[in-house]
Amino acid sequence: MTPCEAENGGPSGGSSGKTSDGPSDAEVFIGLDLGTSSLKGVAVTAGGEVAARGHAPYHTTRDAPGQAEQDPGNWLRALRRVVRQMQAAAPPRRWRAIGLSAMIPTLVTVDASGAPTGPAVTWEDARAEAQGDAYRAAAGEALCATAGAFLKAEQSRAGIPGDGPSALYKQTGQWGLACNAPQDPGRIKMPMNKPPAPLETLKYTLSDEGGNTGNLPLEWENHIASVPFTVK
Repeated sequence: MTPCEAENGGPSGGSSGKTSDGPSDAEVFIGLDLGTSSLKGVAVTAGGEVAARGHAPYHTTRDAPGQAEQDPGNWLRALRRVVRQMQAAAPPRRWRAIGLSAMIPTLVTVDASGAPTGPAVTWEDARAEAQGDAYRAAAGEALCATAGAFLKAEQSRAGIPGDGPSALYKQTGQWGLACNAPQDPGRIKMPMNKPPAPLETLKYTLSDEGGNTGNLPLEWENHIASVPFTVK
């Protein structure tokens, strides 16, 4: 597929959006997934019946070794195409809620107005692998503790009991809260607190506590997980 084809919804222009499932006048809930290579949309009724679907691909630039960049503007254009595809079978008057998901971690720098200032560097981009390895080696225990704090906060947010130490897996591709001790290069207990008000944005703060000591709190929703550390 060429960039021009992706820009116009692919060789066939994407999905038609039509489906035979679901009553024609039922309220629907919209799901939109900004994926690695395309944006997918679905409209479902409260009973789980599919009322409409949509699909629009976009181009990834891979001109240099390890490069994987996208134009954020293409995401918005894909969104408009998917909405048009779905509204033919499920008019917006029937829409009651929209759920969003997207590929992570993908970086887009923006200006003060929120407009992109350059291309999106997607999670597939591998040009900084050497720098990442150097950072992980230099950060050492502090990096393990930070990731451990995130797992602890996720455990608390999910309502899973347990006050044991948080852990960081050394094996890639791991996710969830299952314990596999041989894969834990770092374990540390994190003090847990609550912010005065719920937080919408994930926040890291690095503070100097004096005497070669510091603190690295992770704040998210109703949780604050603190990571005290000492520079040796």
